[in-house]
Amino acid sequence: RSRGCIGRATSSITSPGTPRRRTASRRGARAARRAASTGASRARATGRRPLDRRGAERDTHRVRLEILYFAAVRELVGTDREARETAASTVAALAAELEEAHPALRGRLAQVRFAVNEAFAEDSTALSDGDVVALIPPVAGGSDRAPAEARVAIRETPLRYDDVFDLVRHPSAGALATFVGVVRDHHEGRAVTALEYSAYASMALKEMARIVAEIESEIPVVRLAAHHRVGELKVGEEAIICAASAPHRGEAFEAGRLLIDRIKERVPVWKRERGPDGEWWVGWEDARCTPGHHHHHDDHD
Repeated sequence: RSRGCIGRATSSITSPGTPRRRTASRRGARAARRAASTGASRARATGRRPLDRRGAERDTHRVRLEILYFAAVRELVGTDREARETAASTVAALAAELEEAHPALRGRLAQVRFAVNEAFAEDSTALSDGDVVALIPPVAGGSDRAPAEARVAIRETPLRYDDVFDLVRHPSAGALATFVGVVRDHHEGRAVTALEYSAYASMALKEMARIVAEIESEIPVVRLAAHHRVGELKVGEEAIICAASAPHRGEAFEAGRLLIDRIKERVPVWKRERGPDGEWWVGWEDARCTPGHHHHHDDHD
């Protein structure tokens, strides 16, 4: 009996204590939440970043980017690529940061377009960890058909007319219009002895294919193809061959004109003129290449 009473007494003493411990735990949790909420509110009010457990400011947005530089921009910064960790969350913020990091870019980025992961971007485009950002200076300008991607090419070897024509020939095409861009011996009063073409090749191919698909959707009866040369070309060599086929000449001429115009406007291909007066990047203001500023560059496929 005595042991039984002791057991009941022990039970009656310990049971009330348990709720008190739980109540204290709940109070502590509520206090911690209030403190965290107050800290976050103060951070928002002051514009400061929240603190981590050690009292240091937490960086709320840092991303690692690969930055690619081409043509005249490459020569201004002195490299063709860099890995960069940054707090910039948009293209506009990154542009400002790059101007600070590379003073030679100051005042010149108005001429430059940014591309993120091989697609042209706006100033407001958000940046994510691992993005590839390219600075693009002004460029030199269910059926039997193959997909658009198979009808465009960037080549380091001389272009062949039949390679392009064969991509657009078909029995329903009564007209075949072509445009061939050839290296000439002068430009804006300067003698030209050679042209060096360079490209952001992987993006250039995607943009050329996109242009082909656009025009074929606008003029459904046409079929288009285009091959562009890169590397050093002598006077008289073909730099680009565009072909357009259609049932009648009107559609073929119209589509061919749209094709070359959009390629020259949008595709990241650059040309550097060489002649007795020196070297110049075409389309880039004040882009004379002086001795000691010629950087070898390999295209990145």
